[in-house]
Amino acid sequence: MQTHSFILNLLQSGKEPATLLWDAKRIIIINFIILVAVPVFILFTYLNIQHHQIIFAQVNIFIIVLLVSTFIFFRFNRNIHCASTAILLSLLLTHIVTLFQGGIANTGFFWFFFFPFFAIMLQGKKHGLYWISFLLLSILGMYVYQLQNPLKLSYEPILLLILFISLSIESIVALFVESVRMKYDLELQAFNHSLKEKVAIEIQRNQQKEQLMQQQSKMAAMGEMSNYIAHQWKQPLSVISSITAQLRLKVPLEALDNQALVDDLSKIDKQIQSMSKTMIDFNNFAKPNSHKQSFKIEESIEECLSMIKPLIESNDITITTEILNPQATVFGQQNFLTQVLLNLVNNAKDALLSDNISNPSISIKINKEGNQLEVS
Repeated sequence: MQTHSFILNLLQSGKEPATLLWDAKRIIIINFIILVAVPVFILFTYLNIQHHQIIFAQVNIFIIVLLVSTFIFFRFNRNIHCASTAILLSLLLTHIVTLFQGGIANTGFFWFFFFPFFAIMLQGKKHGLYWISFLLLSILGMYVYQLQNPLKLSYEPILLLILFISLSIESIVALFVESVRMKYDLELQAFNHSLKEKVAIEIQRNQQKEQLMQQQSKMAAMGEMSNYIAHQWKQPLSVISSITAQLRLKVPLEALDNQALVDDLSKIDKQIQSMSKTMIDFNNFAKPNSHKQSFKIEESIEECLSMIKPLIESNDITITTEILNPQATVFGQQNFLTQVLLNLVNNAKDALLSDNISNPSISIKINKEGNQLEVS
């Protein structure tokens, strides 16, 4: 794994990956060419020294220094154009040396056929053509000069002509391949752009749907809350209505004494306090609370029952609690647990009523260990 990471680090210059896919590939190609070419040129230098070809050895040493410097520079400054220029210059010098030095069994000219593809691949069609044109003109110039003057080249004039024609044809093929690649790159970019737009539209639609669902859920919750409050206030309002009706009857009959009035007003005040407590409980429940803390599970059960019990009992459903561990606590947001209990109890109520269960009942239980809350 470490070896694989080390190789990737060598091939990928810079701390951050390239933005464009083709640039990322060119970075890898540039580093790969340098890492392969340097050992090859070191070998050529050794062979040139062994055969006393000092000039060629000096050229190879210059190329080695140029490539190593480019590799080090490329690690800190990801300038693809400069790095590829150094590589193409090294290749061009190698090809010119090859014209004089030749190769094994005069097959050194095969190295020339890598040049058009490298030039266009690394620097694009425009700048690649400059490099190719310079190489072709060099070969053509040497061919013309060799016809008129003796020039110690390793290849006959006819071979230079064949090399010139072959490189011209290969350059056309390289340009065609690059055109096809650019076409597919443009199509891929257009597809990616279209895909991004579609994804953005779908995300926006999903957000709108989510907002709508949240709004619907909020309205449903508000409806449930209104229903709960209506049942909570039903009894206190009935008591207040009954007391005020009695007061109306006593006034014309002059049967209302001060003590009876104080007692009735105290009863009304007690009912109003009960209604006020109901509103406070609902406000505390509805209030957003992102603060997490330890709280007793029994407190959430009591809060749930204070809001929903009148509604449950109005439907002739018995609700009981069995707290085997009153000290059971949990860490989190109490409102969330209360909401879960409200949903469970409300769903249980709906299921009991829809199935016409006889003697319906709902039970809330905490086990002895205090690690299980059961609604059944």
